[in-house]
Amino acid sequence: MPFRIGRGTQHPNDLSLDEDSSVSRSHAVITLEAGQFLITDQGSANGTRVDGVRITAHQPYPLHAGAVILLGKGTELIFYPGEQFGPPGASPGGSDLGKTNYVDLNRSEG
Repeated sequence: MPFRIGRGTQHPNDLSLDEDSSVSRSHAVITLEAGQFLITDQGSANGTRVDGVRITAHQPYPLHAGAVILLGKGTELIFYPGEQFGPPGASPGGSDLGKTNYVDLNRSEG
């Protein structure tokens, strides 16, 4: 079951990042295939980077625990898969958001 990341409610996103207008409505998807987590940029306008490497749109890219994912120009996620890939109590195939740190790089800290 894919985990969809984007902005707004027009698309069925599992993680909606409305605070960052550089994130596309349907930005990226995380999947689990043959025991490997993969992220795929969905052709977003501002791209996706993993550990500083801009990934090619529509080409799955492997993720590892602690991978730094930059979506658009200012949203950084740190990928930490839990024991299950899904909401608490769900069967494998969702996502464990409790294991993902979200940082808004556009927000000033004060």
